[in-house]
Amino acid sequence: PPCLGSAITLPATAVPTDRGIGTWSNKAGNPTNAVFSNVNAPNATVNGLIAGTYTFVWTVSNGTCTPSTSEVIVNVASCEIAIAKSTSTPVQQANGSYNITLTFKVKNTGNAPLTGVQVVDDLRLTFPSPKTFSIVSLAATGTLAANGIAPGGFNGGSNQELLTAASTLAASAEETITLVVNVVL
Repeated sequence: PPCLGSAITLPATAVPTDRGIGTWSNKAGNPTNAVFSNVNAPNATVNGLIAGTYTFVWTVSNGTCTPSTSEVIVNVASCEIAIAKSTSTPVQQANGSYNITLTFKVKNTGNAPLTGVQVVDDLRLTFPSPKTFSIVSLAATGTLAANGIAPGGFNGGSNQELLTAASTLAASAEETITLVVNVVL
């Protein structure tokens, strides 16, 4: 099901202009009244939805015949994610720098599977100048896909995305992202 806050495109058959007009409406009992992008467009999008089951009605009328209706039922899920970040004790390296392991626990607390899961981290805020940092490693468990490290991947500055767009998370699932950063004080 689509997630809370997502725009949904409704499917209806277009009505030839010489046969009448189609109009979308909210059926009584919907959790909220959806806002249609264009009530007369067969492929209108709806916004303003909260979690729950909606019924949208497509009514075709021409002013002469009895209007015909069809219904589309949409279930909107509450898609929620929780993230906990923890930091290890710094481990001093031979060159005087420190390796620090950042662990992100990512949990889908909603009732629907999630696709395109993303976690971002701006390491410039964690390790401000004059400290410098470099990425030692980045890994993810389960259905989360690590973005890799620079060049081209996560670098904690201009690229703050820890995961790729292929990352998914089943309802109630929890996975882990592990990032090791080398910091020079």
